Amino acid sequence: MNTLSKLFKCKKMTELSYFKTLLENYLYDHFPELLQEKHFIQTHVELAEDVYRESIEQGVNVHIALEYAHRELFSGLGFSQYDYILDIVQEHFSDKVAEEERREFSLGLLSQCDAIFRKYNPLNEIVEEFYPHNLLQAELTGEISKIPERDGL
Repeated sequence: MNTLSKLFKCKKMTELSYFKTLLENYLYDHFPELLQEKHFIQTHVELAEDVYRESIEQGVNVHIALEYAHRELFSGLGFSQYDYILDIVQEHFSDKVAEEERREFSLGLLSQCDAIFRKYNPLNEIVEEFYPHNLLQAELTGEISKIPERDGL
């Protein structure tokens, strides 16, 4: 029995926080707007724990069990509007927004750009097929460029 399996028998993974830490780090980097969604985090962590535990109990290799659990942990987190906005800010506005301010600036743009994103559903298919030269990028770049001088541009 491997160490992770032994620890799992002793404690629930939420106490160990492996899946929670992993998910929170991913959210911080790609979906910072979801970091305050405790129910979302708890639900995904519990599902990942269950998948891992059931896989191990069925004799699945630890690495494969973790792969299954990771799929569950990150389900529904394909396209990141935040990453997309951050990419645009870095590509088109790097001379106007300092590197250390880009994260907060991009996070602040999420709500302003929501209506544009909603026009492009399902986002995963459209963005992955045409990224980065597509109408979504052009519309977002235009919207961001309208922000007044007082807001950092």
